[in-house]
Amino acid sequence: MGNVPIPEPEASTTMRRTRTIILSTVAVVAATATAWFALPASAAAPTASVKTVSDWGSGWQNEVTISNTGASAMTSWKVEFDLPAGTSIGSFWDSAMTGEGAHRTFSNRDWNGAVAVGASVTFGFVGSGAKPVNCKLNGVACGGSGGGGGAPPPPPGPRPRAPGPAPPTAPPPGAPPAPPP
Repeated sequence: MGNVPIPEPEASTTMRRTRTIILSTVAVVAATATAWFALPASAAAPTASVKTVSDWGSGWQNEVTISNTGASAMTSWKVEFDLPAGTSIGSFWDSAMTGEGAHRTFSNRDWNGAVAVGASVTFGFVGSGAKPVNCKLNGVACGGSGGGGGAPPPPPGPRPRAPGPAPPTAPPPGAPPAPPP
């Protein structure tokens, strides 16, 4: 009878170890990549946006939308503003308002404090004078960074002119006349 080669147990064990190491490395890399891509989503926080829905010159109406872009449901909320000199808040709805000096705090009512992930709630108020500034939601800037929140956008600048020849300019006094074109 002929000799039949018998695989050495060491080679088989080495192959299994190599395969295990490769699969473990792939699993670690995949888990790390997943965690890295998930970081921005888990770092999200609720935000508030302020929108002027009406302005009649002597007064305005603002609407504040609180969006829960965080990772867990909110059980309550508090939005704060500072009022520039000469500004006052008259009526408000879908919130409770307290004030001290030029600082106003709006907080949820019993029925609109819980905000599920991905949901939003809105409240509003009417005021006169300059728009509120330094908006904060639960102590953090309303948009997640900066602090404006209620300042109106800057007015538009002059409209750009259509391209064309430059307007003629007059020569300075005492200059010789320009040659004809």
